[in-house]
Amino acid sequence: MKLRPSHCIILFASVLTPVLANVGCGSDDGDGFTTTPDSGAKNDSGGTDSGASPSDSGGNSEDGGTSGGDSGTGDGGTIDAGPAIYVVSATVDGLASDSGVPAQGLVLQNNGGNNLAVNADGTSQFTQRLPNNTTYAVTVYQRPAGRSCTVEKGTGTVKGANPEAALVHCVPAPTYVLHVNVSGLGNAAQPLILRNNGGDDLRVFTDTQNANQNNFAHQLGTGDKYAVTIAQQPGGRKCTVGSDGSGTVGTATVNVTVTCVPAYTVGGAVQGLTGTNSVVLQNNGGDDTKVTANGNTPVQFTFPTSLEDGAAYKVTVHTQPTGQTCTASTAAGSQPAEGKIDGANVNRIVFNCTTP
Repeated sequence: MKLRPSHCIILFASVLTPVLANVGCGSDDGDGFTTTPDSGAKNDSGGTDSGASPSDSGGNSEDGGTSGGDSGTGDGGTIDAGPAIYVVSATVDGLASDSGVPAQGLVLQNNGGNNLAVNADGTSQFTQRLPNNTTYAVTVYQRPAGRSCTVEKGTGTVKGANPEAALVHCVPAPTYVLHVNVSGLGNAAQPLILRNNGGDDLRVFTDTQNANQNNFAHQLGTGDKYAVTIAQQPGGRKCTVGSDGSGTVGTATVNVTVTCVPAYTVGGAVQGLTGTNSVVLQNNGGDDTKVTANGNTPVQFTFPTSLEDGAAYKVTVHTQPTGQTCTASTAAGSQPAEGKIDGANVNRIVFNCTTP
């Protein structure tokens, strides 16, 4: 059999699906034209020549017998079709209540993240999709109020399809009060505002007198975390949360201690600012306070943060006004810009602003 040069054209399908190749081979007869092999032509030994394929699968050999070439791809491997994205979901039951309002606050996680808030029974989907052959693990990150929840079928590996929904079962569980024992507040005109876990604010106006007073509205269950912080200080007091302000709920009421002491303000007046000029003052290197000119009238200022009795203060100029220089006054009747709180507000610090 005489071999002649041939030309092959390979057509590829989309790269996102397994590669499909159609191979057509022609030979040059030397006359400038290319002839296509006839699938029904006889080979040199009388067999049928069906044309070559990349794998020689099912083709006929030169002696007329059938060759046993590999099927599929040329190397017998699998072509990677790229990342296939699949949905992880969870079916929740037990949030419904006799009142008709489902228990609120359930938060699920997949693989330690991708938080999913669920506030009603039914199936919900995580937003993050997963590629094939990756693992998933659905867990309860935050339990709903008054419920204890467990997860079934929450772990596995994605196998070419959306995995079966994890089953989250919630049942009624005892809850406990988060109680705050406040002392030293007196009768505040401006409330102390406490905050648990970044929300669930509690406004406190007086010291705690009994167990039914100064309780957070949202009760907690066994295993829940709590962290009480101060969202707003009351007027004339500085309050701090004790070491019992954070932890894990057990099987009883949680008691948190908050202690308040008298606090005093630091302030005074700025005079001599011209036009629309302003100066920025600081106390103890922070607590920035901007003072803007008001005609020829001295402008009063008070730093927002109060200080305890005996605490040090130091008022300085952080940003000078345009074209002017402000300095602390030492004139009679004014208070020094640096000193210590002595049982009263500091309110007569004076800054004079001059134009060179």
